[in-house]
Amino acid sequence: MTTDPRPHPLPTAPPRSPNTGKKVASAVIASGMLLFGLVFTPIAIVALVRAQPLGPDWSTGSNVVNVVFMWIFGFALLLLSAIAAAGAVLAKAAKSTGLFVYALIVTAIVLIGALAMLVAAAITVSG
Repeated sequence: MTTDPRPHPLPTAPPRSPNTGKKVASAVIASGMLLFGLVFTPIAIVALVRAQPLGPDWSTGSNVVNVVFMWIFGFALLLLSAIAAAGAVLAKAAKSTGLFVYALIVTAIVLIGALAMLVAAAITVSG
């Protein structure tokens, strides 16, 4: 009487680190914010360089639209820099030094864009 040998069990995946999900989430957040930072920070810096005080003329015609857009854009970039900072906190919680430094650099890039746009809006309104 012959018996069939027992089939080999399927290979199992190596156990994952409990921080894997945090690392992935932090990398996704930081990379997304880097995209926003690299696109919008140069725009904000150009707006800062070209900003001119309009005095009371900022509240007439299309100047109002420009100024309101600049304020909204600046605060949106400020929100994006807060999201990037949250990614840095997540990387720190995941004990990933390299990812933490990357997220901090991304936060700085987006924060520079936010501050440049908010200062440009303030210069435009002043006068």
